[in-house]
Amino acid sequence: DKWDAETLAILFQQTDALRKAERFQQLLTTARGIHRHLRDDNTFNQERLLLEALSIYKDIDHQALIKQGFQKSALGDAIKEKRREQLGEWLLIKKPELGSGSMTQ
Repeated sequence: DKWDAETLAILFQQTDALRKAERFQQLLTTARGIHRHLRDDNTFNQERLLLEALSIYKDIDHQALIKQGFQKSALGDAIKEKRREQLGEWLLIKKPELGSGSMTQ
């Protein structure tokens, strides 16, 4: 339930958000509709933040990692690590907007 790089990375991996961005958007829209009926007006802000986090997660310079010498499975591991690193940096910047740190406030 916490906003952290590992949780966001798992969310994006499990929803296949990189390859199916439109489906991820549909998931967020559906979640907003359900959540609206339950009680919370903060859903839109959380949706915006998740889409922003996904953009950060996608924005990896694969070629730069290859130039650093990463290959095959090591390249995949480096990409995952870089994604978590970038999400961690984004989370530090967005901390004031995230409030208590819960994704489900």
